[in-house]
Amino acid sequence: MTKGGTVLFKCRAGCSQDAVLGALKVRGLWSPKSKSTTGRELPLPDEIEDRRHAARRRAAAEAKRRWKDAELASESHPYCNGKGVRPGALREESWGGGAKPLLIPMRDGKGKLVNLQIIHGDGKKHSIKGGQHKDTHYWIAAPEKVESKTICIAEGWATGRSARDATRHSTIVTFGKSNLLSVTRWVRQKYPNHKVIVLADDDGGNGVAMANEAARAVDGLVATPEFGKDRNGGHKDFNDLAQIAGLDEVKRQIDDAREPEDEEKKSGDKAKDTQALTLMNLPSMALFRADDHAGYADFIVKGHRETHRIKSTNFKRWLMHQYWLNTGQTASSEAVRQAIEMIEAKALFDADVPVREVFVRVGSHQGGVYIDLCDDEWRAIEVTQIGWRVVSDPPVRFRRARGMQSLPEPQRGGSVEELRSFVNVRSEGEEPTISDKDFVLVVAWLLAAYRDGPFPILKVWGEPGAAKSTMTEVLRGLVDPQRATRRRFPKEDRDLFIAANNAWVLSYDNVSAIPEWLSNSLCTIATGGGFAARALYTDEDEQLFVAKRPVIINAVENFVTKHDLANRMILLELPFIPASERQREKEFKEKFEAKRPRILGALLDVVAQGLKSFPSVPEEDWPRMADFAHWITACEPALWEPGTFRKAYDINRKKATQSAIDDDLVATALRGFVSQNKSEWSGTQAKLLECLTKFVGEEQAKGKDWPQNPRALTSRLEKARGALRLIGITIRSGRRTNRGRLVTIKPNLDDMHRSGKDRHNCHDRHLRGDHKGISRDGARDDRPATQSAFARAHKDRHDTDTQLAGSNYMKKQGKGRS
Repeated sequence: MTKGGTVLFKCRAGCSQDAVLGALKVRGLWSPKSKSTTGRELPLPDEIEDRRHAARRRAAAEAKRRWKDAELASESHPYCNGKGVRPGALREESWGGGAKPLLIPMRDGKGKLVNLQIIHGDGKKHSIKGGQHKDTHYWIAAPEKVESKTICIAEGWATGRSARDATRHSTIVTFGKSNLLSVTRWVRQKYPNHKVIVLADDDGGNGVAMANEAARAVDGLVATPEFGKDRNGGHKDFNDLAQIAGLDEVKRQIDDAREPEDEEKKSGDKAKDTQALTLMNLPSMALFRADDHAGYADFIVKGHRETHRIKSTNFKRWLMHQYWLNTGQTASSEAVRQAIEMIEAKALFDADVPVREVFVRVGSHQGGVYIDLCDDEWRAIEVTQIGWRVVSDPPVRFRRARGMQSLPEPQRGGSVEELRSFVNVRSEGEEPTISDKDFVLVVAWLLAAYRDGPFPILKVWGEPGAAKSTMTEVLRGLVDPQRATRRRFPKEDRDLFIAANNAWVLSYDNVSAIPEWLSNSLCTIATGGGFAARALYTDEDEQLFVAKRPVIINAVENFVTKHDLANRMILLELPFIPASERQREKEFKEKFEAKRPRILGALLDVVAQGLKSFPSVPEEDWPRMADFAHWITACEPALWEPGTFRKAYDINRKKATQSAIDDDLVATALRGFVSQNKSEWSGTQAKLLECLTKFVGEEQAKGKDWPQNPRALTSRLEKARGALRLIGITIRSGRRTNRGRLVTIKPNLDDMHRSGKDRHNCHDRHLRGDHKGISRDGARDDRPATQSAFARAHKDRHDTDTQLAGSNYMKKQGKGRS
């Protein structure tokens, strides 16, 4: 810190200034009101992480492009000449004159190119800005390509090149001393039967110490260059040794590599062992293990119990603090690492260590429900058949992730109806009521979120200005408040399950489309499932993520393209809020925060009633998501007349099914085809494809969304079979003949008539301009009963599609106008 109070810092990992300040802010080392020197507000940790991943992706793409465009490096490259080595398989930039930059590929543990080390003719080195640097490596000669069973690990490319030329051993290069340990461990796991020699840089700093640490970690050897009387201040590595003493001397010294432990470090290691033993035997922690084979520890902080994963940063900091309190000294990082490894081993393998389930936000025990308040005292809400209460020592264990925020302490005397003024759903009468179908489904989703699932996926949609994001925040604020409430969809399955591992409710904002892989993953998350991936730097170990979570999605459009997802969804269209009825966000949040404890208490009253009634709910024909329907049926006597929920849910499921069919060209075509025929149809798959192709017309049939062969048609119909059955169309596969497998399409005209009436009623509502809803403060939205541009466009598109499909079919039959 300077005299003027200015803090100076530099991140050796290359993080930006804003990223460092953001990290300091999270740890309470920087004022929340501080700004960076550029005047911008500091980013949140999730934003920092998103930016870092985005920068890495951009850098990886740039690295691949530049490596692809580069040409094989010249034997006379100035840097290679200066080091006295050949470039081998390295490349150089293909543009520019003079000394072209030398490129060295930096790969991760999966072998993917993630960055480039760029070396200029004058020896200056850098990598692509924002790219991955940690745990990267480059094989000069991989073990599969050489006969030697020895692997040399060097810190820099020139050192590795000299070692390879001298010994002919397999040689791998790390980029910087910080990567030496992780890459050495990865090499040992990948090649457990090879001899490993770590080549140290005697740079006067910690180069030798880090090489010894890496060699110790894998039971390898370490080789340090010895220059003798010929050494000057610039000599530090085996490339320098090769230039002054030759490759034969390099080979001799590497072949004489020694054990990493020497006399100088024995006293230090003994001290570290003593510290590690002291840390391991701290009496103030109770160990247990979870079902996922992770070790956990309970310990007391300021009079309350906390639970942390042994491998977590919080446990590490607590351990160091306890060592300070017990000894008045600080423990070395190596001693802390060793202690944590041994404590984890005790938790996993000691016979007397109990096994417990660890929950995120919502848990269950002996028929009761427990909800983590996430407050500083680690209290929880206990809900049983006789009611609810706040407890300071719940029988279940909760794990907290970064970004989780506290729920308010619930209050008694509230009503679920108080929530009605904070969610913008449609009212069915002159005034909004608790029995409005859409509000019934909102409450049902909330009640389901207080149990262990399965969960329906709540999708709210509507035109801009319908308070979709606000409603998402309100609902999440009653179950699982988070610092980052408005997230975008993940890029891959792994990211989705990691998010589910660190939050109870997953909410996604402003969604425009759901790709097929994500649709399948959301179905898995809603009903429970897992995702497995290879653990980093291993060939055998897997990382397994198992989750079952409530999900909220909001969007401007009503798109549900996958039938399986539609069967698990609650679809709510929110009405537009006129400008005259809008509230400022601050005012709205103040009102909600004042009511939130009462609303939460009222919801917990209903949960208690549901737990009491659940065993006595009579069996009936349950719909898809039967467990969800069973639970809400048990809860509804505390809210509505029996049957209110099923009526609202069944109508909503039909709407979701119709929406999925409308977005499926094949299902829509079959629905229209059957509506025209009005009788059972039987034939081969090929014949059915021919009939449907005639029905939709040549233009539609040439599109990418239309199946081009009978097998593709069968696959599409199998996915839509359940949705079509709900609207009265049954598909049966028959025996296989020499012309193909037979298919029978059997319509139920009564069900189809009701389904068609429901669809037309939906269109009629738009055409009437019936958008009655409520604003954020509970006022009704009486929009003029005129046909909006949106409604006209919706009707025109529907009529045009219907006429086009019918006219095309009639033309093919020779019955329509030409």
